[in-house]
Amino acid sequence: MGNRGVLHDDEKRIVAQWRGKRWITCLLNFRGRKREVFTPGRYSELFFLDEATAYAAGHRPCAECRREDFNRFRAAWVEHEERAWLVLAGKVLPWTFEGYGAAVPVTESRRVRVLTPPSIVRLFASGLVPQVHASAHN
Repeated sequence: MGNRGVLHDDEKRIVAQWRGKRWITCLLNFRGRKREVFTPGRYSELFFLDEATAYAAGHRPCAECRREDFNRFRAAWVEHEERAWLVLAGKVLPWTFEGYGAAVPVTESRRVRVLTPPSIVRLFASGLVPQVHASAHN
């Protein structure tokens, strides 16, 4: 089950695609908790076919009900100097929620693990240029 915040109104109609930055996936059963789907003022339940579908939709494991999965996810996400980085025009830029930090030149000795799925990396290699935050161009 996924969560992107309160996406519905009091009549249980979807009125938004997301609210907030935390898109998470939770267990359907956890500590006997029961919820009414689309309770007014509470997060909107999203149901996925499987975890692969939830990841493809941009969700990560919940830190409460899926702690072990969350810890594995977090360990895989922190890749170099415990930060995520953008590779752009021969430089790497540290990623933050506020924007990118100062560029650091790429050297052959710098090794990082790529966070982007291989299929998306192949698109970039074939010429697709993604839009990036203005701070990446400073």
